Amino acid sequence: DRAIEIYENALKSYEELDDPFGKADVRINLGSVYDGKGEWEKALHLYEEALTISKKLQNNERIARAYSGLAAIHEKKGNWNLAFEFYQNVLKLYEDLGNRIGMASTYGSLGWILHRKGESEQAFQYCQKSLEISTAIEDEIGKAATYTTLGAIDSELKNYDQAVQSYEMSLEIYKELKSPAGMAANYNNLGIMYLKQGEHDKAIRVCEQSLAFSTKLGDQQLESYTYTILGMVHSDRRDWANAMQFFEKGLMIKEALKDDYGLAYSHGEMGAMYMNKQDWDEAEDFLLESLRSFSNLGAKIDASRVLGYLKELTTISELKGDQARVMRLEEAIRENQSHLSSAVTGQLLE
Repeated sequence: DRAIEIYENALKSYEELDDPFGKADVRINLGSVYDGKGEWEKALHLYEEALTISKKLQNNERIARAYSGLAAIHEKKGNWNLAFEFYQNVLKLYEDLGNRIGMASTYGSLGWILHRKGESEQAFQYCQKSLEISTAIEDEIGKAATYTTLGAIDSELKNYDQAVQSYEMSLEIYKELKSPAGMAANYNNLGIMYLKQGEHDKAIRVCEQSLAFSTKLGDQQLESYTYTILGMVHSDRRDWANAMQFFEKGLMIKEALKDDYGLAYSHGEMGAMYMNKQDWDEAEDFLLESLRSFSNLGAKIDASRVLGYLKELTTISELKGDQARVMRLEEAIRENQSHLSSAVTGQLLE
């Protein structure tokens, strides 16, 4: 890629000049490029090097940017406790610096993680704080990101009309900003909402719009989620062949990315598909794998959804007289409910 070539040449120049500020800045920028390409290990290495250099310089702005890059990747990988810790470090630094754009963005990121961990009330507080700052300083990117998180919260609360409204508000801002990544993500979000409302054709249409952007950007994570959503839509239509084709496409990308959260999400939705097909063995395997992963990640919202599928499968197994499966499922449900109840959660805003 041209961007990588430019930054690597710049990094060589700064290394020769022994310019620590330049070395830190280029590593952060290059890390961002690799992050966008889904090459997370390379990005993590660059952010860690930038953090070490910035700490030696005692330059809080660069320390915050390096921590923010690390947090964003750990968030994508599903390492939410670590991401939350890094974002808290970033927030403190930006507060000390008086960087309101950075504060708004970080409040939003913390809100998103809390939402995924099932702490909806706290997540809403952080989002309101982000929106308040973004609106005051006319930070359109911050507003768009916060509307996306608010849409996700309303979606989980089954306030679907409000969720669609928030996603559409975010989408419109990203359109004005000409942000293809932002548009792609919100088309995906709308695809899930239309699926939940039974509007399959609309869901497919917005997913196709998302794919047009994510494939052009080379954003493999976004692309993989679109394939998963399309798999869910076709599963809901009982079109098993197309559902499996899309699920497998998404799964292949997530495996290559080592996207632990994404893999757990795909396994859960594939398990739901096998339940619809009445293939109980495959359903059990995929759902239990998904539940174990979500529980280890502390993803309460997602684990609760999978637990719902497993409880339904337990009821079906009881009716079929399959006591061996009932015992296996009940043990797994008890174990994972206990694990989730002891998961570390974020702190309330003061």
